[in-house]
Amino acid sequence: MKRLGLLTLLVASTMTAAFAQSYQQGIDLLKQNKRAEAISVFEKLQKNEKDGPKASLALALIDAGNGHYLQGFRHFKTFFDGSSNPYAYVYALSNSGIFTYGESATSKEVKQFLEQLAEDPKADETTRSFAYEQIASRMEDVGKIENARETYKKLADIGPWTTVGTFENASGSGFNKDYGVLTHPDKTYNFTNRTGAQVYWFDMPVPRNDRWWDNEYQYDITNSLIYSQTFVNSETDRDVVMMVGVSGSMKIWVNDFLVGSESEERNTDNDVYNYVVKLKKGYNRILLQLGASEITNSNFMVRFTDTNGHLITNLTATGASKPYTKADPYEVKQIPFTPEEFFEKRTAKYPDDMVAKIMLLNVYNHNDKRYEARKVAANLKAIAPSSTLVSEYIIEALSRDKNSTDVTKEMEAIKSKDPESLYGLILRYDDASGKEDWDACSKILDKRIALYGSNEDTRAKEIDLLSEKKESDKLLKAVEDAYRDYPNSITFVTLEYLFKANGSKDLNAAGSVLRNYLNRNYNVKMYELLISNDLKTGNVEDAIGIYKRLIKDAPYGIGYYTKLANIYDEMKDYSSALEWQQKAIDRAPYIGSFYYDKGMMYDAMGDKDNAKEMMKKAIMYSPTNYEARKKLRTLDGKKDLFEYFRPNDAEALYKQALADKKDIKENGVFLLDDKQQVVYPENGAVEEHVEYLIQVVTQSGIDDYKEVSLPYNAYTQRLIVEKAEIFKQDGSKVQAETNDNDLVFSSLEKGDAIHISYRLENSYYGKLAEHFWDDFNFNGSYPEQIARYSLIVPSDRTFQYKVYNTKLDPVISDADGYKMYVWEKKDIPSLEPEPYMPARADVAEKLVITSIPDWNYVANWYNDVSSVKAKADFEVKEKVKELLDTYKPQTDLDKAKVFYNYIESNCHYSNVPFLHSALVPQRASRTLSTKQGDCKDLATLFVAMCKEAGLNAGLVLVDTRNNGDNNLDLPTIGFNHCIARLQVASGENYLVELTDNHLPFGAMGSELINANGLFIPHENEVITNASLVKLDSKLRGTNISDRQTTLAFNGSQASIRRVVYKTGAEASEIRSGYVDTKQDDRIKGLNSNLTSEFNKTLKIDNFDLKNLESLSDSVVMDYKFTVDNFTSNIVGMEVFKMPWAESFKSVDFVSLDKRKYNLTLYGLNETPIEREIITVKLPTGKKLAELPKNISIKCPIMTYDLRYSVKADKLVVTREVKYLKDAVTPEEYTSFKTFISKVNEADNKQMALK
Repeated sequence: MKRLGLLTLLVASTMTAAFAQSYQQGIDLLKQNKRAEAISVFEKLQKNEKDGPKASLALALIDAGNGHYLQGFRHFKTFFDGSSNPYAYVYALSNSGIFTYGESATSKEVKQFLEQLAEDPKADETTRSFAYEQIASRMEDVGKIENARETYKKLADIGPWTTVGTFENASGSGFNKDYGVLTHPDKTYNFTNRTGAQVYWFDMPVPRNDRWWDNEYQYDITNSLIYSQTFVNSETDRDVVMMVGVSGSMKIWVNDFLVGSESEERNTDNDVYNYVVKLKKGYNRILLQLGASEITNSNFMVRFTDTNGHLITNLTATGASKPYTKADPYEVKQIPFTPEEFFEKRTAKYPDDMVAKIMLLNVYNHNDKRYEARKVAANLKAIAPSSTLVSEYIIEALSRDKNSTDVTKEMEAIKSKDPESLYGLILRYDDASGKEDWDACSKILDKRIALYGSNEDTRAKEIDLLSEKKESDKLLKAVEDAYRDYPNSITFVTLEYLFKANGSKDLNAAGSVLRNYLNRNYNVKMYELLISNDLKTGNVEDAIGIYKRLIKDAPYGIGYYTKLANIYDEMKDYSSALEWQQKAIDRAPYIGSFYYDKGMMYDAMGDKDNAKEMMKKAIMYSPTNYEARKKLRTLDGKKDLFEYFRPNDAEALYKQALADKKDIKENGVFLLDDKQQVVYPENGAVEEHVEYLIQVVTQSGIDDYKEVSLPYNAYTQRLIVEKAEIFKQDGSKVQAETNDNDLVFSSLEKGDAIHISYRLENSYYGKLAEHFWDDFNFNGSYPEQIARYSLIVPSDRTFQYKVYNTKLDPVISDADGYKMYVWEKKDIPSLEPEPYMPARADVAEKLVITSIPDWNYVANWYNDVSSVKAKADFEVKEKVKELLDTYKPQTDLDKAKVFYNYIESNCHYSNVPFLHSALVPQRASRTLSTKQGDCKDLATLFVAMCKEAGLNAGLVLVDTRNNGDNNLDLPTIGFNHCIARLQVASGENYLVELTDNHLPFGAMGSELINANGLFIPHENEVITNASLVKLDSKLRGTNISDRQTTLAFNGSQASIRRVVYKTGAEASEIRSGYVDTKQDDRIKGLNSNLTSEFNKTLKIDNFDLKNLESLSDSVVMDYKFTVDNFTSNIVGMEVFKMPWAESFKSVDFVSLDKRKYNLTLYGLNETPIEREIITVKLPTGKKLAELPKNISIKCPIMTYDLRYSVKADKLVVTREVKYLKDAVTPEEYTSFKTFISKVNEADNKQMALK
């Protein structure tokens, strides 16, 4: 018996090991994309008591990935029934599709499961709420709206709520601001919103049917901060768990005590943020702050459970302000989100459990925990690098983080490694479709159907292909068949509708298609399509009836009220139109367009007084509603403000130019250059009108203007192109091709003129909306016949202006309560180009206007919008800790260099408009995750890392040197660059450029040295002494180019070795040219440069580079080469010139006899000192025919020294040039030109050996 027992134990143990190995074998097969083999393994395991549930779960994942949702549900149900705690898995797979059900008999088992789950006492409240939501959602799908509402009410959310907003939150800047809401719960208190309007608490009408309270129906949530409050009545003092779900950043107070705060903007499910809070007996004020700056949603749900996790259903609440007792501070415990906590613990215990990691990734993805999701995704990628199943979930995580680069990499990997997976086939189909390769699309689709079966999506693609191939007969039949087979498909119902409406031209039959569908289903888009159809067929009452049903079903849908009002307005039933428009206003009282529409209704009725009142409110709540402004002036009997400006007759100007036949020396002439600007009293409202008329007379002129991009900021301006045309010499006009702001004048010929007229409507927000600024050049590379700038501003508006390089006073006049300023010049010559002339901003006749009072305003504004982006959130904190633990820097400077080196080695400069906002940096954590950003993004990341390590760092806005010295003479927002600063113990600053991946720490190039810069204060600091400074740092390394050359002779041939030391920005120049090139290519490049220098045949003998890969302060180039025919034999002597590398190869920059403008030297040379030493080895038996005398040449601009010395058989020549100033004035130019001539003569002096 004892022997038999041992044998039985051995067999059992062996079988258990086999099963365990088999489960892992299935996972390993899944990692290799061997799905069929993995399925076989898992199916065999399902009856195993230990691993059966896990195998069923794996099968459910595979089924969901293959689009077999019902089969996936059944496998999940097997897992659920065999698991002791399956509830977190329900949540993790809630978006997988396996819990979706319809009306078929097979789907009823899903419904039954959800109904049981909703009442399962073991399930947590989040899981139960998911079941209720799924059940109610399906009720909505079939039009059982009241039943759905009753089911949703089982979520027991808290409400009703009152709300007030919106307050400024550009770049998240409002998150920690006090707008007075916390201290004023009473409805009578008036707040000032972000447009300067007075606003009050008002009732949120109702939540959405799913019990989420949605701010998007009451407000424009862009860059907004919105508050909501309710007063919860508790029968006793009690501790409860408050469960919060939001879209946006969030703060929440209970009885004016802050209990929860989350600055990250997320779209979460309900119950994600959970806090144990204290409710007092009686009324308790719950105040919620939601922020949106990056996110496009703003909604919330608040529920309560007892401390045992049971939902509290008997709390009552009111939006009316009630007396309450303020809370004394107490320690608030935050309870982890249940599914998150479950899978975090499981993955910690079983770090190799791929399925558990997928579940955790799903949970994070659900709630926009992007950083946490990326960490899990990276871990999954490490353990399953080729798995398509894993890649699908990783792609979702990357997509939520807007990381398109890595998304593309994952997709390409799927297409190459697993091309016949469902996802791979879908991606390949999309590629072929993008290339319009319809035959390839057909083959891929056939393969997909063969492997995974036909479904609604494949049928839709078959129809798309027939349409692309123009197979009309087959197309019609395919649509009919699909409509028959999928009568509840929105896609095929819509196609059937369109065929009848557009093909058969039978709108009544088309309407019947929609009605038949809506008899079985409920879909808002289909109802709206039916409304459109009814209006076309004259069934207006039916359309009205549908809108009233939609309002009954979704009373929160403000858009239905205004659309219904518009129908009545078109019917001239103004009483009903006003009634429904007012209902919209009652529910959303601070949306300006609602008042505009109501005003237009009053106007149509002839009620001008009420129309004017509505227009005033429209402007108050939406200052940039320019149509309301124009309408109000019309109602007041006033002309449009732009009519006060001088009108132009472009055609007459062109005809006169043709008649005058002036001799134009340039490539063309501006016949008209006119800019008009109107500044309105309310914040952010500025309109501009620009008109050009440019005649071109040469081919170069045609090249200059055959393509034009109109300058505008898509983030803050709306562009309206009024005219874009060519005036031809025969009197005809040709319209330009236009694409947004890009204009193409393809038929432009010599003598033609382009005529451009456009308007800009500005929509600035935040503090910038309080001010206006602009500039205008009266001359440029073309002469200008008429150049005019006109400005209309409120009479009491304070601003400053300055005219540069000319004397020009404005003509000031009254314009109906405004002041009009006109600056105009005529017949202005062009700016004559000169070598190395200053930037146009310094030499052009220019006007600058600004209402910004000083640089304090600019510095504090940028601190306001950027400081929140430089906060070290969890991802930045982790990276800082990792870097400090790895490199263990001892000093603050060493720490900063560690951060700098990391950014320069891992992050890349990218200024792609769709990735970045125009003025505000992105979050430091986003730059860290995507590894790319523009100048302000990279600088912000550096500042965030430094601040996390306790270093004194900040941002510096820069107007780079190439923009000139006077480009920002007055305070405006005209900076074009951003760097960081690091202050050390001495009080001095390192100025840190982050966009050059080859630059040593703290080095500065010529574009930064002496550029205009503005130091931005720290967070919560208000600066009062800000000013523009000329940027430089005593701590930076000097930009040096030092050369040591050895020259030896072999007959007429020369062997030359150069050792070049480059430091600072000079080192970056060398690195950027060589670091990413192969040695062969480096040699080829060097050979080309030297051949050009010597203009002789030569050969590279050796080429070494030191410190190329690092970011150390210096780079060393050491190369040796041989030059043929270096010397010339003249009367028995070998004559040669010293091979100076730093000499002026060309002196064209002093070719003019005199100059009008300064000659700028910072663009001519990067280093303050050039030093070069050449050691000449004298050939045996040879000596110098004559030892030249030392030369020293000086002028106020530069000094030049050339020293000769003979040591044994060597001649040592030292050349040194020092730059004393960075510009030559016209008065200094003649003597400077003489100086350069002497230097050039000295550099090119010939020497002879005899």
